[in-house]
Amino acid sequence: MTGRADRLLSGLISVLLAGVALAALAGLMAVADRGLDITDEGYFIQSILRPGDIVVSPVDFGPVFSVFGADIVTVRRVSFMLMAATGALLAMAAMRLALPGRTGQLAGAAAGAIGGLAGIAQWWLLTPSYNTLAGVGAMVVAAGVTLHAGGGRFARGSGAAAAAALVGTGVALVFVGRPTSAAALAVATVPFALVLAGPMRAIALAGVAAVNGLCLLLLVAVLTDGGPTAYVARLSAAADLALLLGGGHDSRAILAAMRLMGETLFTRLGWPPVFPLAPVLFGVLALASLAALLRPAWRAALAGVVSTAVAGGLLWALWTWQEEYPGTWARLLGEVGLELAVLMTGLALAGLVIWPGAATRAQRRRQAVVAVYLVVQGLLLPLGTNNDWTQAIGAGHLFFALAVVLLAGAVVPGAPRAGLLASVALISAVPPAMAVRESLAEPYRLAGPVASQTVPLAFLGGPTSLKVDTATAQWATGLQQAALDAGWTPGMALIDLTGGTPAAAAVLGAEAPAASWLIGGYPGSADFVTTALGYAAPETLERAWVLTAPDGSRALPASVLTAHGLPFPDGYERVGTAVTGWRSEAQELWRPAVR
Repeated sequence: MTGRADRLLSGLISVLLAGVALAALAGLMAVADRGLDITDEGYFIQSILRPGDIVVSPVDFGPVFSVFGADIVTVRRVSFMLMAATGALLAMAAMRLALPGRTGQLAGAAAGAIGGLAGIAQWWLLTPSYNTLAGVGAMVVAAGVTLHAGGGRFARGSGAAAAAALVGTGVALVFVGRPTSAAALAVATVPFALVLAGPMRAIALAGVAAVNGLCLLLLVAVLTDGGPTAYVARLSAAADLALLLGGGHDSRAILAAMRLMGETLFTRLGWPPVFPLAPVLFGVLALASLAALLRPAWRAALAGVVSTAVAGGLLWALWTWQEEYPGTWARLLGEVGLELAVLMTGLALAGLVIWPGAATRAQRRRQAVVAVYLVVQGLLLPLGTNNDWTQAIGAGHLFFALAVVLLAGAVVPGAPRAGLLASVALISAVPPAMAVRESLAEPYRLAGPVASQTVPLAFLGGPTSLKVDTATAQWATGLQQAALDAGWTPGMALIDLTGGTPAAAAVLGAEAPAASWLIGGYPGSADFVTTALGYAAPETLERAWVLTAPDGSRALPASVLTAHGLPFPDGYERVGTAVTGWRSEAQELWRPAVR
């Protein structure tokens, strides 16, 4: 391929990628006002709409996203742009290292923007949450490390300080979203920083990162709790509550998940491989290592073929498996990407040994080290959620995809620009775009596709108005009308004993005492809720209305109220009923009787 033809093809691929990225973002913006999951998403919305009500919580995504206003549609759109922007930043940094030049960075930014949105498909919900902050923060950390590894102005002086500041900011964002994930991420970053920057410079840059991250956390502490002392006390109390709940979000559960991670990796990546793609990749990637023995022109041509073949193999595998696995694009996003990255890591190590030439060896080594770091990041990203690790790993797709591109460049440098850009396009952009499309067509806990959510639902006491399915609208408006008829006004307190519909407080414009979600359905739910309500002011509990689900699968017992001296149900009046769309659960709304 001639230099001119390669430049033309590279430019065309970059323009196409930018168009796809803009189209994906515009499509999400258009449906930002649609859909409401009354369980997890209800918790996210309530935390954002009324962050000041939260007395005990281990995460602070609510106060962070509440900065963007009280309209959930606007908050959703801002989160889409944030995810796309941080994905673009990480991909630009990776392409700066793998494929220097403005065209490569532009293509990387476009593909990374799409890859950054993969979190929407992985977590299935449009409203941002602690998962969103963790994903955004992890991408910012990886971008800082990758920019520094790329050399140039980010390798020394103010540029290196800026890269370190990105690392500190990212760790702080992850901490605000999932503290345990932040700890794992920070520990994993240290050895790679030592390798890439050297001990003395790494210590200096770590100091810059620590100061920057601590300043951001101090700001969060002041905004949420009035200062660091109260902030630390709340986090400590919340950690104790998480252990009490036994819901899989606590530190013990995360350590258990890390112990099982090795077994899972061997199961997924052992020999014979679980996925039929693996032997094909071994054959294709073996050609790349042989390219080291060829003349430069043939080596470049073969590199382009290999990178495109690898990306095409990935798409073929996903397309083949989508009938066998439900939610193929979202679930296998990370699993297949991880397999690719591990195989490429082995090939990179072989390539570094085979290839002569000290002048390029250092650059290839930096690419390989950063690629391995991205694989580790992708592995750690799901920690802190109680979802199956093999399902949640799809959130790390962009990390795995960029690792593959970096390793391809490390093993076969001199690859034509168009070949690597095609690899970026196929691996980084197409699968997450398909996964987002899949999740919008079959959204989590909704009665139909996001496009079919057309019934307007206005939240009481605020500007938020969403379009939902008919059953959800009937449940919400039924609760709203019954409450208003009985004298309800937005801002009053609601104790939700259903255990699974925190959206009730959001649609009523209610204060949720102590916590945005009194979670039912876990072994320690009753003890968790009883303890959590103890952090609320007694007068708030006395005047609070109560929502129950007598036959609900996650219903909480009345003893959580009587433990605080609340005479339920004798001291309350039932004022209305409603039936949820999800689970078809009959619920009852109660108000305190006039004493």
